[in-house]
Amino acid sequence: MARQMTGPASSSDPQDAATSGQSSGGDHQLILAIVQDEDAGPVIEALTRDGFRATRINTVGGFLRKGNATILVGVERERLHRALLIVRDNCETRTEYFVPTAPGEVGEPYPLDPIQVQVGGATVFVLDCERFERL
Repeated sequence: MARQMTGPASSSDPQDAATSGQSSGGDHQLILAIVQDEDAGPVIEALTRDGFRATRINTVGGFLRKGNATILVGVERERLHRALLIVRDNCETRTEYFVPTAPGEVGEPYPLDPIQVQVGGATVFVLDCERFERL
C-alpha cells in the first residue's frame, strides 16, 4: 500500500492528513535555534517537557570557535509563540573574554590583548514548512 504524501499533489481531505500523522502546508513551522552548548540541554529538556519534539545538532561558531548547538523544532503554527518563549527563557547571555591572534614573524600566531564579548542568548530562524510528516 502506498503511503499518502502531503503537499501540492496530495489529497485535500484534512481527515486523511490527520490520521496519517501528516499535515498539509501552512500549519507548521520549523524553528532553527542556534544556542550555546551550555544552554542546549536545558532548552531541549524544557521543550520536551512541554510536548515538543526537538533535534540537537552540535555545531561550532565561526568567530569564537566554541561549541554551540543548532536545535530543530517542528511546531504547529498556534504553538510557535510558546516554543519561542521556552527557547528565550532557557538561553542566558554571558560576558566572556576572547583572545584574538595575529600572525607572528615566522607565521606563528601570537596572542593579542583579550577583548570582552557578549555571548549566549539564541539566534532563531522560523521557516514555513511546505510539508510535515511524522513517520
